[in-house]
Amino acid sequence: MTELFDTYTADGQRLGTLPRDEVHRTGAWHRAVNVFLFNAAGELLIQQRAASKDVCPLKWDLSVAEHMQPGETYLAGALRGIQEELGLACEELLPLGEPTTHQLVLPDQNLRNCEFTQCYRGEVRGEVKLDPSEVADSRYINLSDLCEQLTSSPQACTETYTPWFIDLVQHVRLCR
Repeated sequence: MTELFDTYTADGQRLGTLPRDEVHRTGAWHRAVNVFLFNAAGELLIQQRAASKDVCPLKWDLSVAEHMQPGETYLAGALRGIQEELGLACEELLPLGEPTTHQLVLPDQNLRNCEFTQCYRGEVRGEVKLDPSEVADSRYINLSDLCEQLTSSPQACTETYTPWFIDLVQHVRLCR
């Protein structure tokens, strides 16, 4: 089944709906949500993208990074992504600021990604049950260890983490 995205002008006016591959190939603006989930010890849950992913396969990523389905709100997309990718029900998500724009060009992967992105923070309750078509692995990482990696070995981090993970960790100021 073809995945469809609502598309927008650069100032956020809805244009219509296009297939995912066309959106990413042409750089059409669309919406996405990113979720940072923490355990009771304050560690961040990160996931390794499945090998079958067309963009950044096997790289480590946020707890959840999800595109919005047509007509879907950011919050509904976040809750759906948490359920689909991690098998978790999340009771409360807190928005981290207002939606922002994020652009990423990866010519080697034929990707021109132009997104309106909303970030959320939540707490993990329950056992993670990964969807293997989406996620290869998951683990918790101590924030101070992550921030040390990003500061001391930025080049190595580009080999380990998705580019949007690195950008968003800095954007929401997880490393202070």
